[in-house]
Amino acid sequence: MDEKPYSDSALWLVFTLVAYLKETGDFALLDEVVPFYDGETASVLGHIERALDFLEGSKGAHDLCLIKFGDWNDSLTGVGKEGRGESVWLSQAYCEALREMAGLMRHLGRPDKESEYESRRGHLLEAINTQAWDGDWYLRCFDDGGKPLGASKNEFARIFMETQSWGLISGAADADRAKRLIAACDKILASPVGYLLLAPSFNREDPSIGRISTLEPGICENGTVYSHLNIWMILGLLRYGMGDKAYEVFQKIAPGYTDGDKALKDRCPPYMYANCYFGPAHRNNSFQMEFTWITGSVAWFNTVLSQEMLGVRPDFDGLVIQPCLPSAWEYCEVDRTFRGATYHIQIHNPARLNSGNVSLALDGNPIEGNKLPLPKPEARHEVVAKIS
Repeated sequence: MDEKPYSDSALWLVFTLVAYLKETGDFALLDEVVPFYDGETASVLGHIERALDFLEGSKGAHDLCLIKFGDWNDSLTGVGKEGRGESVWLSQAYCEALREMAGLMRHLGRPDKESEYESRRGHLLEAINTQAWDGDWYLRCFDDGGKPLGASKNEFARIFMETQSWGLISGAADADRAKRLIAACDKILASPVGYLLLAPSFNREDPSIGRISTLEPGICENGTVYSHLNIWMILGLLRYGMGDKAYEVFQKIAPGYTDGDKALKDRCPPYMYANCYFGPAHRNNSFQMEFTWITGSVAWFNTVLSQEMLGVRPDFDGLVIQPCLPSAWEYCEVDRTFRGATYHIQIHNPARLNSGNVSLALDGNPIEGNKLPLPKPEARHEVVAKIS
């Protein structure tokens, strides 16, 4: 087992648990007692609360979460090797985890914990926006000495994609900052097949940053077009109602689409996703697929496109219908199985909006709001949704 202290491990527990509960309604799982790695035991909910408390208690001089050996970007191995480096991305993702947990506590009827998690989130959002905004985009992290990475004054890696996409996903960015960071990504990170992870690529080692600075330019984390980051950006754009922009990014990164530079996409099989494409800084194979078949981003693509673009997503007490579509789509439909029932959902968009108010009819009967109630098992339903 890898015992290196990657700082983001606790986050994924939260997202996985909440997604599972919304899909299944299996709230009994929360009380199931399971062991920790060291042998101590706690309920599943107890594990999650401990994970969040760990993140809350591990902050640095800027009131941001400590990065330790690395976060999602596990090539940032030197930033926190002395224990003081801080991650802006981790702080944003922790904000999103707190939002999810506050929603779960609300559903469970625990207003004290809901308030606690909302308060934590508010304080952290304030720290992110006062300490980690560079003027047109979010910084990536601070090293042990307090030096920022992902700043306009840096020689290399002046901007990272992680903190721009999660600045949108977490709701950290207000409308003005969202506009600014998207413009910066388009200006500095855009390529014919999607956004780069960072720019410009490192071309010499920097021990205060770590392994990422030793990688060949345009490879792996050092300036590739990373699939994970592009679907995260799509998610962020959809949450800000930018369906056309999100679809544009999807068409660039997805295999098989040739609306852009067809010669580039012809080099890549149309039936499989890659972890990334070599970046333009690569010395001889720019935009060639790297690490095909092994990317974890496929699950993200499936979830984001179905739940956020088509807008059919589970909730603790029903199925929400809230699409954010490309404006060219006047109609689409989707079949969805939820809690043992099957829904055939027709989505009408006559005004060609990205998003708007959604009216629903369930089996021919209008219902209030945009959430379908919990179904009877094995039922089959016809749903008509209209965006206006």
